[in-house]
Amino acid sequence: MLLNAGTRIAGISTTAGNGDADETYRSARAEFGRLSIHRGGPGSDCDNAAIATLSAALTEQRLTILALGPLTNIAILLTCHPELTGRIARIITVAGRLPGEKLALGQSRGSQLRDLNYETDRRSFHTVLQSGVPVSLAPFAAGNAIRLGYGDLTDLPPRLRDRAWSWALILWFAGGGGTLPAFDPAAAGLLLWPDLYRCDAVSVQAGHDLVLPPVVPPEESRIRRCVPRDPSRLHRAMRRWLF
Repeated sequence: MLLNAGTRIAGISTTAGNGDADETYRSARAEFGRLSIHRGGPGSDCDNAAIATLSAALTEQRLTILALGPLTNIAILLTCHPELTGRIARIITVAGRLPGEKLALGQSRGSQLRDLNYETDRRSFHTVLQSGVPVSLAPFAAGNAIRLGYGDLTDLPPRLRDRAWSWALILWFAGGGGTLPAFDPAAAGLLLWPDLYRCDAVSVQAGHDLVLPPVVPPEESRIRRCVPRDPSRLHRAMRRWLF
């Protein structure tokens, strides 16, 4: 979607998430091999290629970082190169819940999901959230507000279409009803169409869960929770640029 919309992507770094670090790197290479891709992840140090490449890119220009997985690589970068903190314009990431919010696709008792990006690497989230870098969170509620059905996926390249549909079938048993919540596309959409989102200032309670209580006045927080203003309009924008 980002590539189709003409977004300039300086590079991609991979980490562990739904798969281990080797598996996610192979997957990224298979889908986006024409881009600059570097393997990061747990166990990476300051000399890791992903960290070195990102630090070099930030030295040249300020960048927005779109984090669709755990914040492992970004936390390592900020620890190894704190002087580059001000070179990060913003981090957009997929995580967070309101106080008392359940991450549920449907109404059944067994439908609650994990806040996986946060739970996979809580320590890195703590590092990033305490760094002072502006962070925009596209939480569970943002992606869950937009459901991609089979008709939305038919024009994807066959391999991506089959993967997406397989994931939708897995989520069927969690209450998805044969649709795919647009978790990562909602975060990418925040980069492409910020006017289609409502972003409220929040504080952070980063314990077992990443809880986002509202903050007043908003200028006291650099952290925003962003959800679609009009999910149907955002859905139409996604469909236009997915293919």
